[in-house]
Amino acid sequence: MPEFNLRPDTTAYNVVIRLLCEKGDMDMAHKLMKEIGLIDLYPDMMTYFAMIKGFCNAGRLEEACELFQAMKGQGFSPNAVTYSVLLEGICKYRSTEKALELLGEMEKAGGNCSPNVITYTSVIKSFCEKGQTIEALRILDRMEACQVAGRGVSNSDCYSSLVLALIRINRLNEAEKLFRKMLVSGAKPSGIACSTMIREICHEGRVLDGFCLYN
Repeated sequence: MPEFNLRPDTTAYNVVIRLLCEKGDMDMAHKLMKEIGLIDLYPDMMTYFAMIKGFCNAGRLEEACELFQAMKGQGFSPNAVTYSVLLEGICKYRSTEKALELLGEMEKAGGNCSPNVITYTSVIKSFCEKGQTIEALRILDRMEACQVAGRGVSNSDCYSSLVLALIRINRLNEAEKLFRKMLVSGAKPSGIACSTMIREICHEGRVLDGFCLYN
């Protein structure tokens, strides 16, 4: 741009930073973000979001968390989307304790930071994958207590993940209760959750019950 006597603005920088983040070149993206401040410009919310998401996708959670705190320190208020991106990265690469801490922060902040079904699903699935099914059930209770179900996002993934997790640890009765609760609520179970539940019931000799669930 300088050769054409043009001065890039933050929007122009954001386009390049976002593309670098999508390519996974976080070092160059971070360098450009620092460069913004050298020409009397300032990173905006889109800059921080792209960088946090890029760091999370690259598994560089420490840098994502540091940037998240820096963003808040600059007076930017993170919304549910920004929180959810960071939370998803934490669920994937770090401890579930940190995920619970961030989820609690979202619940406390409320407003446009309130977690939605997708947010809770990320945490629930993470706990299920780590074998922490009881904690996952507690999070489901929290989700229902906050009445986030039914905000236009399906909660079937939450239920399906938990049903499968309970079956894996041989808690069939609880899995069946949750499965029936799911059906009553109008949530549609995943194909694998449905077939696994019916198979386990039939293995117990309750073929008629399995047939009723199928219908």
